[in-house]
Amino acid sequence: MAAKKPLPEEANRIILVSNIRWTALSSIVAIIFMTLSVGLKFAVLPIIYVALIFSLYNFILILLARNNPDICRNPLFIYAQFLFDLC
Repeated sequence: MAAKKPLPEEANRIILVSNIRWTALSSIVAIIFMTLSVGLKFAVLPIIYVALIFSLYNFILILLARNNPDICRNPLFIYAQFLFDLC
C-alpha cells in the first residue's frame, strides 16, 4: 500500500482554518441553547440558517482540501475563498 503524500501548505491552511470555524459553530449553538435556557426571546431561526450555510461551506472546503489538494493552489480558488469568507 502506497503512503499518502503530504498535503500542500495551502490545503493544510484551509483545513486548519476550517477546524477553527467548527469551534465558532459550536460556540453559536452553545450560545443559542444558553440564551433559550435562561428565557431570552430572540429570532433563532435566522441564526440557525446562517450556521447551516456556514457549516456547509466549511464542509465543502474540507472536502476540497483533502480530496483535491492541488485546487488549493489555484489563484481563482484562493480569490473565491477570500470573497466567500468576507461574506
